[in-house]
Amino acid sequence: MRKKAAGILKAVWTIVISVALISAGLMCLSLQKQVEELSRLPKNVLVYDRSRKEIVEYYGTPEKIGNSLVLHDANILNIEDVSHLVE
Repeated sequence: MRKKAAGILKAVWTIVISVALISAGLMCLSLQKQVEELSRLPKNVLVYDRSRKEIVEYYGTPEKIGNSLVLHDANILNIEDVSHLVE
């Protein structure tokens, strides 16, 4: 009788721990997705324009594609390649 109760208790604890670990894993995945979404939000980006020799401020979402820096402009929703402005 005592062995049966111990076996049931062990099974219950195994289930509780499994559910807790799965929940923690799902929360981590959800948090990672939120961080990725936040990184896609537009922000003020300062870029040094070598041709005009001045700092230019853009409002958009920067993205590195290959060796180029690309800004997705938040105001007119197009893509502007600014790789010629930076080193």
